[in-house]
Amino acid sequence: MKISQDTAADILKTFIQEDRTEIRLIRDKIQNVTATLVLTSFAITSFLIQDQDQDQGQTKSIVAYSWAVDALLILTIAVHYLRIRIDLLKLRKALKARQNILIGIINSEQQHINPFPNAQNIEPDIHDRDLHWYVGLAIALILIKSLVIKYAVFT
Repeated sequence: MKISQDTAADILKTFIQEDRTEIRLIRDKIQNVTATLVLTSFAITSFLIQDQDQDQGQTKSIVAYSWAVDALLILTIAVHYLRIRIDLLKLRKALKARQNILIGIINSEQQHINPFPNAQNIEPDIHDRDLHWYVGLAIALILIKSLVIKYAVFT
């Protein structure tokens, strides 16, 4: 079945809009999960050290538990980010490929229209480097909190 160039362009515009919506959802997911895990780290630490009338042995074990929890939360943040980032990169590539097809239709250069192109070798035009900073700062915040707890308890 042959479709007109206008219909093909409308279909591509819809796919492009869906790609952009999904990219926003993935970015929001990364930010929400990271922020939640940072707050969880602070909540768990405050729960563990809420009792001030503990001897030195209990305090050392509480700090060790806090460090273990923080290490697991940092690992969770990193693994979640690296896994979801793969999906984000693939979506950015697909978006760029569809935009290139749409530009070809507009310029009347494109004859064959495939709304699902192979985007493996396409370089995305947006790299989402701000998410690197966001996740990196969240991890740094947990590490700083852990160091402050350690030095507050052992000094």
